[in-house]
Amino acid sequence: MQRADVEQALKECGVNWQEKLQEVWQRKFAGELPVDARERARQGRFLSYRGYPLDMIGRLLSGRGGDD
Repeated sequence: MQRADVEQALKECGVNWQEKLQEVWQRKFAGELPVDARERARQGRFLSYRGYPLDMIGRLLSGRGGDD
C-alpha cells in the first residue's frame, strides 16, 4: 500500500481531522493552551499518541488553529 493512496483515501473519507483534533483537545484540556514548554510537551504527547500529525498539533497548541 502506497502512502499517497492512504493520504488520498483519508482526504476522500470526509472527516475533518482538524475538527476532531480540536474536539479531543478541548475535552481533555478544556481549551487551555499550554503556558510553558513542559505543558506543551504533555499536551502534544497526548495528541500524538492518538495519531494526530505533529504539524496539526503544533498549529493547535500555538493558538493558530488550522483553517486549511
